[in-house]
Amino acid sequence: MKKRIFLIHRWLGVTLGAIIFLLGMSGAAVTFRPELMPKFYPSLFTVIPGEHLLSLETILLDAARYLGPDKTMTNLYPGDGPEEAYIIQFNDPARSLPSILTVDPYSGAVIGEMNLVSNIFAMMLFMHGNLFMGKVGSYFVGIMGIVVIFFIISGIYVWLPKSFSLLKLKMTFKFKKRFVQKIHHLLGLLFAAPLLISALTGFFTVFDVPYYVSQFLKKSPPRVEELAHKFSVSFEDQLNSLSLITPAIRQNLISVHLSNTKNGFMKVSYGLRDNHFLYGYERIILDPRSKKIVQTFNSDKDPSSWNIKRMIIFPIHTGEYFGVFGRIISFLSGIALMISFCTGVTLFYRRRTRNKQRDLFSRNQPASVITKGICKESEI
Repeated sequence: MKKRIFLIHRWLGVTLGAIIFLLGMSGAAVTFRPELMPKFYPSLFTVIPGEHLLSLETILLDAARYLGPDKTMTNLYPGDGPEEAYIIQFNDPARSLPSILTVDPYSGAVIGEMNLVSNIFAMMLFMHGNLFMGKVGSYFVGIMGIVVIFFIISGIYVWLPKSFSLLKLKMTFKFKKRFVQKIHHLLGLLFAAPLLISALTGFFTVFDVPYYVSQFLKKSPPRVEELAHKFSVSFEDQLNSLSLITPAIRQNLISVHLSNTKNGFMKVSYGLRDNHFLYGYERIILDPRSKKIVQTFNSDKDPSSWNIKRMIIFPIHTGEYFGVFGRIISFLSGIALMISFCTGVTLFYRRRTRNKQRDLFSRNQPASVITKGICKESEI
């Protein structure tokens, strides 16, 4: 049984390991994205704090004048601190992927624009979320979480000896011989728990399993879906609707989703205690035509099953649930996944080369010599 599981472990690693390597790399790259992006692109994201923030209407209006009539704004994201620019995502007909515009929230001046292809963090986020394959890609990424779980469990099962497991564990920490194999085993043992948690929460995030389980167990009502209707709305009406965003909302604002061809309603998300989903959030759906709030979600009032993914599962997956320490572990887990793939492939090709050499030696030796060798190996 152990040999069969080892073979499955090995061949899955050879065939799907490269995808797992990319997921580990992209996951590690985006772990500290909010902190690193202004450092990598300071000319685009850094501003000098002023006395007062401009209204969202003014910021969007200045951005619209800069972009012109052909480009359509879709989302607005405030900076994570007073020294960070606001980000406006927009669609350019001349480009396949969305682009971003950074605006100084104190003066309204446009700092610059960047295609997401030029933003390493945005590309890593797309890769980690759906491998650039849209909804189908996100489902595939979720299934890869189950593959990672199998890798970890099968690897530990194959590594565990029938007896003297403590002795083998001590030998694993000694790097005198078989360095690559020791690294492969050591990383698998040290990061087994965080990688299992990351893979499981990644699967749950994609397929939202906790919501359906909790709904069944608690008999809670089905989740209220966000309104989505196709209708035409002017940019001026959207600007006027932003007057519904109070100063309290603006202080903890997370995002503003503007109207588009698929959904005429606007969506505003903000934290109940800070500008983050983790400690509670509210989401309001605005109708730009009537300038009214037509739907509201409040994590403190809604059934808990509606918010498990956003407030628990996803923050655990990113490590944010456990603060800076959790994010560091999440980052190191991504690195460990990459190194495990590289060491695993190295061990695979070393084993194949060794087996080929053994077969070549066997074909070139008399039967008596081979028998002697077998007898000696059996004695050892």
